[in-house]
Amino acid sequence: MSMPANGPARDLIGQVFGDLTVTKYIPGTKAKSARWECVCVCGEIRTNATDMLNAGRARSCGCTKSARIGAKKRTHGHSAGIGNS
Repeated sequence: MSMPANGPARDLIGQVFGDLTVTKYIPGTKAKSARWECVCVCGEIRTNATDMLNAGRARSCGCTKSARIGAKKRTHGHSAGIGNS
């Protein structure tokens, strides 16, 4: 799909932002701004605004959230409050 004349200043198709790969441009309407369709490494498809991608606030569909939280709570290989280190 080619970019419309009033489309984005920069084509993001094919670019990778964290675990998301941009696959398609979705033009905006009067009520909604333009967005980008992205595929996560887990296969989930999400849409994100350009500013969310460029600012690094959209990096996955959320599939890696529990792994990140678990890693932050672990201390010396043990879960918080369980076991000796």
